[in-house]
Amino acid sequence: CRTLPATSIGGETWQAPVILTEDGERAYLVRYAGRDYLPQPSVVQARCEAVAQSARAGIRDGIDMAPACHWSAVLLAAANYVSEGTIAALGLLDDQLVAQVLGAGTGMPLTHQVAP
Repeated sequence: CRTLPATSIGGETWQAPVILTEDGERAYLVRYAGRDYLPQPSVVQARCEAVAQSARAGIRDGIDMAPACHWSAVLLAAANYVSEGTIAALGLLDDQLVAQVLGAGTGMPLTHQVAP
């Protein structure tokens, strides 16, 4: 899928996948198959879309950082050569990176501060 750069407070730049549009529609490319030629997202794409939908619902009233970090780790792992476990173990997420990753993934750019 298309990605956007997301930068941590330490200056490291990651690729954040663009999963949903501003309207909440699918923003990534898929294959079509079957008698009705229905979209066939990959397992990773389907998981990222589910995460992005959950994140959209969860960030409307401000971001709770625990689930936001989980959502961000899933999205970052899908677009970069790093696992969710490594992201957690090395403490790679911070307020700025989470906001940028979720903004790119959900189609809802986050212009407000994350909740403590």
